[in-house]
Amino acid sequence: MNPLTGLPGNLAIEEELSRRARHAKTSSVIYVDLDRFKSYNDTYGFKHGDQMIVLLAKIIVHCTSKYGGQEYFVGHIGGDDLIVITIPEYATQICRKIMQLFDRLVGSCFSAEDRVRKAFYGQDRFGRQEWLPLTSVTMAIVECEEQKDYGLLAETAAQLKKHAKAIPGSIFVRDRRAKR
Repeated sequence: MNPLTGLPGNLAIEEELSRRARHAKTSSVIYVDLDRFKSYNDTYGFKHGDQMIVLLAKIIVHCTSKYGGQEYFVGHIGGDDLIVITIPEYATQICRKIMQLFDRLVGSCFSAEDRVRKAFYGQDRFGRQEWLPLTSVTMAIVECEEQKDYGLLAETAAQLKKHAKAIPGSIFVRDRRAKR
């Protein structure tokens, strides 16, 4: 269990993926990541950063339990990276609900001035100090139809997230590449 969020960690995530593969359950694996989190953490401090991660975890658990049917799993990979494993028919709705709720509540993590500006002053990923949009959430949905290596799933998700993070605001993307 992750001590910050109380969610299962990497070992439990791998076990859940293996369990689903053994039972031939097709799953959607949703990788969840915060945009500009390092900048937020550097500007507001670790305590506030931890509070944002806890907020995200609570939102994910709420949305997944409400819109994810009976067959779901939520885990904390580490840092600001979380994961949802669900059946494919629920993945899109879960992502939409997470985005809506996160975008509505994330302002509570910022000062009143930054909320009005819809931006905070921090260091971008290139080391430049500038006004940055408020933190948003990016999600990558990867379908897992058979026994797949956890590392391969994570690599696919990382590629998707990199593409998605180039688009402003909260977003989710689904891997639509042909199965190999």
